[in-house]
Amino acid sequence: MKTHYDILGVDNSASVTEIKRAYRQLAKRYHPDMNPNNANAQELFLHVQAAYEILSDTNKRYAYDKQLSGDYYHTSSPAFDHYFVVSASKTHVKLNDEVFITFTYSGEGRIFRQPDFRGFHVIGKPFIHHGTSVRNGMTMKETSLTFTLAPIQKGLLQIKPAAIKIFNKQFSTSPIGLFIDDNVCHFSSNKKADGTPLIVPLIFEENAQGHLFTNAVYHRHDVLIPRSKAATHFHWLGKLVKIVTAAWVVMLGLKYGYNFWPSLLVGLCMGGVNTQLMYKLAGIKSQFRQVRKFPLLQYYFSKGYYPRTILFAERDYNHVIYFVTSLIF
Repeated sequence: MKTHYDILGVDNSASVTEIKRAYRQLAKRYHPDMNPNNANAQELFLHVQAAYEILSDTNKRYAYDKQLSGDYYHTSSPAFDHYFVVSASKTHVKLNDEVFITFTYSGEGRIFRQPDFRGFHVIGKPFIHHGTSVRNGMTMKETSLTFTLAPIQKGLLQIKPAAIKIFNKQFSTSPIGLFIDDNVCHFSSNKKADGTPLIVPLIFEENAQGHLFTNAVYHRHDVLIPRSKAATHFHWLGKLVKIVTAAWVVMLGLKYGYNFWPSLLVGLCMGGVNTQLMYKLAGIKSQFRQVRKFPLLQYYFSKGYYPRTILFAERDYNHVIYFVTSLIF
């Protein structure tokens, strides 16, 4: 396995100046802008950045050198080499798509400090998995924390090192880089997802068995649906049209002696019809009719998640109710 020194092509006794010079040359050679269709070059660029992140910092370089020599991982369990590593389910991710970042450590880890996930939307709480690991003939506990992230910025994003204490020794992961590609808008054809994504909150109910009774534990999971700027603006404008139209009809109805609730319903329906016509002319699909078709949402529905939003009114009781609801929302 290549070390950070091998990646930069310098000796382990190289000065900071030599490391910077090597980094600049390699970064220029493998930069994604210089290699737009070369996935291998983009991968190498991420490795070069991660190596420079460690070797350019005096404290991080000292800890890394200790790690290479074997002293850094030596703990009160002399026959076991402890570790704290990070991995990503994929390094090339589309905007707003999900990626899984897993931190794995051995032994009895304490005081986990997660990195700054800047540029990502953190989807719910991490999933924790407990297992075992065998090294040097010894079996040791192993814990994995998996974070589900959705990138909200394009380009090269880097996740800084996380930290944890194992047997009162500080362990840190290496930084990990992800390259975020363009995505397409789910609400319009042939448009990039350069707007604010639509966030759909989901809930999963799990029964936790206790000694005396069973508790219902709720897990939240957000799904980000990519949108273009046009779709974002028209969805916001559609809500405004519905509100203004409903308020105008209510005021008109009260003026001529009609009840509030029938006037409100008529106003919302009129606003919905106007909004649907506006969407049709602009080539934008409505949230209510299009959201439920998103493949990732369908996947989570099959796993037992259910939505916590009015966008998902079901076709219950009467098709007229569904039609009116689709107009209003």
